[in-house]
Amino acid sequence: MAANIAEKASSRSSPVLMFFAKRVLSSVMTKSTPARRPSVSIVPSGVIIGPHLQNNLATKQFANRNLRQGSIVPQIRDFHPVVLLLLALCAFLTAPEPAHAYLDDHDDGGFPQLSFGFKAGLAIAQHQGTEPRDSEYAVASSMRRGGAAGVFWVLPVTRRFGIQQEVIYVQKGSRQDIGVDIFDVSTQLDVTYELDYLEIPVMMRYHWVIDRQVDFYSLAGFAFGLKLRDSYRLSGEVDDGVDVVPITADNDMSEVDIFDFVFTYGLGLEFPVGTQRFLFEYRFDLSVEALMLPTYAYVPFGEEQLLVDNDPVPLRNQSHMLMVGLRF
Repeated sequence: MAANIAEKASSRSSPVLMFFAKRVLSSVMTKSTPARRPSVSIVPSGVIIGPHLQNNLATKQFANRNLRQGSIVPQIRDFHPVVLLLLALCAFLTAPEPAHAYLDDHDDGGFPQLSFGFKAGLAIAQHQGTEPRDSEYAVASSMRRGGAAGVFWVLPVTRRFGIQQEVIYVQKGSRQDIGVDIFDVSTQLDVTYELDYLEIPVMMRYHWVIDRQVDFYSLAGFAFGLKLRDSYRLSGEVDDGVDVVPITADNDMSEVDIFDFVFTYGLGLEFPVGTQRFLFEYRFDLSVEALMLPTYAYVPFGEEQLLVDNDPVPLRNQSHMLMVGLRF
């Protein structure tokens, strides 16, 4: 039938009929072609595979080619940076720790091994959180530079998590420039507060990076402070345009609360030095409640000193500490 169609189309010499005849002939020949027998192929290794395995190999080759061309799976550049950051953070936090990170903090029986150390450094303190009482007062605070030193011990709970407790002596305080009206005369006062504490922090310690070269950790917790020493000094002048009257104060602050409750957090780096571990640590302390600090002054009146008793100023201790130390 297909041959008759082709002959008729050819005898009429019509290009259109010849085109359709060839299409029909091609279709019929395709349908009438007998089914091909399953073939086999020999791969370079000499293993004979059938058509199903050939199809699988062809599919894998196609997927690999498209994978290289970026047509099947999205490229890394197609992901949002935040998604990539979260994936990297999850991979980092779930990465297995080296075996020595566990063995070094535990004894042969698998029990946590307590480690000790000491640290010392610079404390930069000031007072924060002034609550203005009225428009007659203006307070500007500057820092007091002091020291901090103490001992600590670390109790590991897991490979990354532990508890760190300390006994540390830290110097706190500030210098305040206070503008106040005394006897209805505007006066500028220079006030210095010095408070030294023995603090006992209890903090959670988490190791973000565990490696025998550099360990990176963070700290967070609370501390109980006991005031061991305090000092209050004030100096200024009252100038009414006629007379200049000096005002002074130099006393302790026994009226200030002896206890202080502190929130503390920090970051640290550790690395081995011989058989010990050397550390750099930054810490920040902030009192939970304000302390009522004095502002009274004495004015000379003849041979006596007249007390000018002002209300105390509510201020909170805060300090930044940079310390170095050794852990054994």
